[in-house]
Amino acid sequence: MSEQLFPDLDPAAATAVAQQGSAPVVRPNIAEPATGQPGEAHRIAYTGLQDPTPAAPHPVFADVSVWPWDGTDAQLGQPGRELVAGPPALRSHVARHKQIAEAQASEGLDFTGFIPALRKETEGARGDLRKLADAFAVAQAHVEPSRREGYTGQVAPELLGAKLLQAAPRAEAHAKLRAAVERVASDALTRLAKAEHDARQQIEQGSVQPTEADYTQATELSQTLTLLPVSIAIPLMTKRLVENPAKTGKGLGLVAAMIPLLKGRHDLNTEWNDPSSGAMVLLNQCEAVVRDSNFYRGHMRLARVHQLQYKIQEFVRDYAAVGGDERAGGFLAGRSAWNADLGMEVR
Repeated sequence: MSEQLFPDLDPAAATAVAQQGSAPVVRPNIAEPATGQPGEAHRIAYTGLQDPTPAAPHPVFADVSVWPWDGTDAQLGQPGRELVAGPPALRSHVARHKQIAEAQASEGLDFTGFIPALRKETEGARGDLRKLADAFAVAQAHVEPSRREGYTGQVAPELLGAKLLQAAPRAEAHAKLRAAVERVASDALTRLAKAEHDARQQIEQGSVQPTEADYTQATELSQTLTLLPVSIAIPLMTKRLVENPAKTGKGLGLVAAMIPLLKGRHDLNTEWNDPSSGAMVLLNQCEAVVRDSNFYRGHMRLARVHQLQYKIQEFVRDYAAVGGDERAGGFLAGRSAWNADLGMEVR
């Protein structure tokens, strides 16, 4: 009989347990319920199994800045870098839209033909300057080295005459070169000005535009928030306005419509204005969610346009200063990979 009652025990142990009988139940050492009456038996409420719902994931940082960060000055940070703490879905959402934007930001901004066009347009003027330089070199070859300007600081009379004879044609060649440089640069900068206008217009229009239905739903949702304490409202809004849109890409119009309402609640409500409430973090996350590929593309394109404008202006200034002679010692632009995207061969 004991073997049937305790099949997992060995026969000897099972027999011993059956002979001894069951042990008395020991009640846990708990405080008497507040509703209990003196002398009544303790009652233990059933609490059920532990909730199997997984704990919320630890927040991660999403880089919502326009330009990618290469780790420079990692200890001090980098100006212009924006980090937003939030659920992993937010970081994936931001990375996905930034990747799309990067692939589209440079469309129509290929200026690798700028320097070849500049060389072609200035070929005649540069040829005139080379002829004048060769003629002066011939005249200089007939003068003793000790009488040349590099030795004494004074020009020999015969070289001075050659310089005076070349003054007018040299000035004419330089004017011709500057005009050619200005034509090529003007065409490129005009093209960039149009691209800048388009990028600014895209930024001003914004990315996510709420509809009338979004504003109506946002108003109703905001009224619901007045019935909830902030400790309950923030987690609910994080799920509704951050996690779900980041995962599905839907409901972004509602998020955009809710942002000004949440700002007003944060600024006017003491409970929401408390830094520990998480309201400001929620606002940051909402703004990060509505930054879609259109937002990043507009800002990336604008930054790219400004970079190209600066490169072209600096290059043509140096180019005109050396008379188009890219072998001149002072022409540092011709030796820099910085101008590779203008068509300069990297040496």
